[in-house]
Amino acid sequence: MRIRFVADKNDKNACQALGVLEKSGQEVSVFEKSIQNIKLQPEAQEILVAVFTSPEPKLIKRGHASRTASHRLMEYSPEWASSCQMLIAVAQDFKDTNLNGMVKEWLKIVNNLENVELAKVAPWGPKPVSEKRFNLYCEWLEKRLGLSSESLNLNFTPRPSPNFTDGEVKIIKNALRVKKDKRLTYRIIKTAQSTPYPVGVESTILTGTRLIDLILEKRILIESDLQVERILNCLWRGLSGKSLQIIIPLCPAWTYDENGYNFCGLEENSKGICYEMMSPELNHFLSFLKELNLNPKLLIWVADIEWLDLEGGAYVAMQGSWSKEKFMSYVQKQCELVAQDLASRSISGEVKPLLKVFPEDEYLREQAAQEKLYLSQLKSSETKKHFSNTLKMEAVLYKKQCGVFVDPVNPHPKVKDALIKDMVSHLAPLALLTKLYANDNYLFFLQSGPFAQLYEKVPYVLWRVLRKGAF
Repeated sequence: MRIRFVADKNDKNACQALGVLEKSGQEVSVFEKSIQNIKLQPEAQEILVAVFTSPEPKLIKRGHASRTASHRLMEYSPEWASSCQMLIAVAQDFKDTNLNGMVKEWLKIVNNLENVELAKVAPWGPKPVSEKRFNLYCEWLEKRLGLSSESLNLNFTPRPSPNFTDGEVKIIKNALRVKKDKRLTYRIIKTAQSTPYPVGVESTILTGTRLIDLILEKRILIESDLQVERILNCLWRGLSGKSLQIIIPLCPAWTYDENGYNFCGLEENSKGICYEMMSPELNHFLSFLKELNLNPKLLIWVADIEWLDLEGGAYVAMQGSWSKEKFMSYVQKQCELVAQDLASRSISGEVKPLLKVFPEDEYLREQAAQEKLYLSQLKSSETKKHFSNTLKMEAVLYKKQCGVFVDPVNPHPKVKDALIKDMVSHLAPLALLTKLYANDNYLFFLQSGPFAQLYEKVPYVLWRVLRKGAF
C-alpha cells in the first residue's frame, strides 16, 4: 500500500510537517491551490493523507499540536481534502513541538489501516463509545474508505457503567498515590473502572500496588500502557477463577563464549544458557503472582524449529556435522532437564519442543503463511524500520550466525534471509499458540529485545538479559 501526504503550498505549518515526513523517507506532495474547489483523488492502492492547519478549538486540545485521522475532522476539513482517506489537522502554532515525534505518531496511525480490525478499533485509538461519535465514525468509514458498517459487522457498543463510585475511586487513588507514579495510578484506575472481570476496591489496591512495585523494580519490563491494561486484566481474570497460563519461548542450548552465542553446536546434557539467565527472573515474576494468590500453569516451548534454519544453510559452523536426529535429541534432553528443574522447585509446567506441541506439517503450513504475510508487510516503512533496527541491535549475533559482515541498511542476502526466518520463527508459533489458547487466560514471558515488538497484540512481560554479549 502506497502512502502519500499532501498539503497546500500556502499552508506554512502543514508544509513544515511535510518537510519532516520527507526527510524520514515518506512520499509527500505540495500543490498550489490556484483552481477553485480543487479536489485530490487517490490512485489505486494509495492512501492519500491530507495535512492542513485548523483554527478550530474543538479539534485540537490545548497543549496538543495535531489531531490525526479523527472522524470529527470531516466537517472542518478543506474542500480539496474531501477525497483523501485520512485527515490530519495541525495547530496554528507549533511552538516547541517535537515534530519528529509527532509525525511518527501519524505514520503509526496511517499504517494501522493495513492491520487494524476496523470493527473493533479505530486506526487512531479505541472505537467510539458515544452514539454520536460512533455514527461519525461509520460516516468516515463509508465516505473515506468505502466501507459500510454492515460489511464490517460493526455495531454500536455503549460505554459500560463504571465499576466504582467516585468515593471508591478516591480510596483507590489515595492508596496508590503512596507509590508516587501518577501515570500508572491513572492507568490502573481507568482499567479497573472498565474491566469486565469482577474487581473490588481491595483487589484493585492489592494488584495495583504490587504491579507498580514490579514495574519500578525494572527486573520485569512492561513496555506500554496498553500492556499494563492487558496484564491487569489477566490478573483480575485469574483472581476471578480463570487459571493463568504463562507461555515461554526458549532457545536451544547453543554453545557460547564470553561474547555470547557462537553457534558451534548445542551443549550436551544442558538446560541452556538462555534458561539459566531466565530462571531467576521467572522466579521473581512467579513470586509476584504468588503474592496475589495466583498459581499459574507454565508452557515452556524449546525452539526445535531452529533445525529448519540449520537445514537451510544457517549456522555455518555447524554445517555438515549435525543431523536432524542429533539436533532433536539434544533439544529433547534439554526439555527433560528444564522440567526436572521446575519440578524440584514445585513449579507446575510443561516443557516441550515446539514440534511436540504442534505437528510438523501444521507448523510448516503456518510458517509459509506467516512468511508470505511478513514479506508483504516488509514493504511498509514501519516494518522496514523495525527490520533495520533489529539488525543494528543484533549485528554481532547475525555475523556469527551467517559468517558475513552485517550492514543494517543494505544487509547481505544471507543475513536478510536469516532475519526474515527468525521473524517468522516468532510469528508462526505466536499465531498457532494464540489460536490454541484463544479462550484462555494467558500471557507471554519473553526475553527483552527487538523481537518482542512482534508480540504487540497479545499480553506479555519481558525479562532482562543481564549477561553481556550477543544472546
